[in-house]
Amino acid sequence: MDEKQQGAEEAREAAQHVADSAESWEHGAEETEVREHLEEGFDEAGVEVPDDETDKLVDQVRDTDEMPIVDKATPEDR
Repeated sequence: MDEKQQGAEEAREAAQHVADSAESWEHGAEETEVREHLEEGFDEAGVEVPDDETDKLVDQVRDTDEMPIVDKATPEDR
């Protein structure tokens, strides 16, 4: 695995941790609350998650039957 792939995998894992945290704390919450929790967590973790991926995660966190799964994330450009 090259450095870029490793960075992308680490970013995806960090974003997954944020999504798992949102699932624990925000399950069934209003869309804006879930989105805010995710976006703040992504920022703190130093990762960028595309808007369409964030939309999917918001829906998954709010859905009682589906666990959030992060498919796309990249290290934040600093």
